[in-house]
Amino acid sequence: MKLAAAAAKPTVSQRNINGKRHTAVSFQVEQKAQSGIPYTITGYIDDQNMVAKVETKIEDNIIGDLLVEQTYSGYKDFAGVKFPTHIVQTRAGLPWSDLTVAEVKTNGTAPQPVAQGRGGAPGGGGGRGGAAPEGRGAAPEGRGAAPEGRGGAPGGGGGQGGGRGAAPAATAKKLADGIYMITGGYRSVAVEMKDHIVLIEAPQSEMTTSNIIAEVKKTFPTKPIKYVVNTHTHADHSGGLRAAAAEGAIIMTYESNKPLYEKWFTNSRDLLNADNLVKSEKKAKFEYIGEKKVIKDNLNTIELYHLRGVAHAEDMIVAYLPKIKTVVEADAFNAPAANAPPPQNINGLERLFASELDRLKIDYTTLIPVHQPNPDREITKADLLKNIGKGN
Repeated sequence: MKLAAAAAKPTVSQRNINGKRHTAVSFQVEQKAQSGIPYTITGYIDDQNMVAKVETKIEDNIIGDLLVEQTYSGYKDFAGVKFPTHIVQTRAGLPWSDLTVAEVKTNGTAPQPVAQGRGGAPGGGGGRGGAAPEGRGAAPEGRGAAPEGRGGAPGGGGGQGGGRGAAPAATAKKLADGIYMITGGYRSVAVEMKDHIVLIEAPQSEMTTSNIIAEVKKTFPTKPIKYVVNTHTHADHSGGLRAAAAEGAIIMTYESNKPLYEKWFTNSRDLLNADNLVKSEKKAKFEYIGEKKVIKDNLNTIELYHLRGVAHAEDMIVAYLPKIKTVVEADAFNAPAANAPPPQNINGLERLFASELDRLKIDYTTLIPVHQPNPDREITKADLLKNIGKGN
C-alpha cells in the first residue's frame, strides 16, 4: 500500500480511531467508478507503523456509495515478518468477512484460489461473490466482488442494468380479473385496486423493473402504481425498487428493514450515473409492515405475511391472493423441472416455507415463484409437497 500511495501523490493527515492517533494516507487509483470518478483508498497507520485499517467506497446500485472497511489487528512476528492475525471486513457497516491467521510462511508458494460457489454474500440464498455466510448477518445478496447482473455494484464498472445487454421484454398474463403476472426475467404480479395498482416485487435492476412497470401501465393505463411489495432485501429482489420509487410507488417491506432502507436510499451516489430516482428528484417513500398486512377493497384483496425463522432472509414477505388461492414468493421455493424426482436432500427452506403456510392457515392451491421455472409453467401446492417428501 505504501508504494502505491507514494506513486499516487497521497494526502496525509492525522486522525483518531477509537481514541488512538493514526496517520491517514489517502490516494486515488487508476481504476474509475461508473461515473468516471477514480476510486480513493485511505489507509490508517498506527504508532507502531503498522497498517490498522484500509477503507474505500465502491458503487452499488441500491446502497449508493458503499463504504468498505478492512481492519488489521493482532500483529505478530513470523520469522522476522510482522503480520496481522485478525483481518475483518465490513461493507455498509455489515459484517462481510472475519479471518483469523494462525500461520504465515514467508516466500512460500501461494495456494490455489478456492472456487466460490453460490452460497456467498448481502445475505445468502445464492449470494454472488464474496465469502460471507448465508443470511442477513453478512451483507445483502449479490454485493460481493462484482455482483452478477448488478452492473456498477461492488467491483465497479458496468451500467445500471440487470447484466450485460438489454433486460428481457416484459409480458402480462391474466390470472383473474384485475390480477396479472408480469414476466420479464423474473416474475412480478400486478393487482388492480379501486384507484391504484399494487406491484408485488421489483426485481433485478432498474432496467428490468422499468420494463415491468411499462407493461403494467399498458395493462392498467388509467391507474398509478401506488405500492410495490418488496419480498426481501437480496439484490435480485430489491434491485428495481429505485425504479418503482421514481414512479412514486411506496415501498412496502418488513419492519426490520427500516434502518437499512432509510440509509441506503439517502446515501451519496457520486460514484454512480444518475438513475431514474435521482432524475425524478423524488424521495423514496416506505411503509414498514409487521407480521401481517391486508390490502383490500371491492376489487381485490392482498394479504402480506412475514415468514418466521428464515435464515436465508429474516425479512422475507410472501403475498397471498385469496381470489385465486395463490401465494407469490421469492426464494422460498424455486420449482424444479416438471417431471424432476424429489431431491435426495430435502431443502430446509422449502420445508420451513410449507410449515409456515400451514401455521398461517393459508388456503392455497397455486404458487408463483418470482424465479421463473424453466420451462415456464404453473406451480402447484402439490409441487411443493412433492419436493419436501410429502407428495407422490
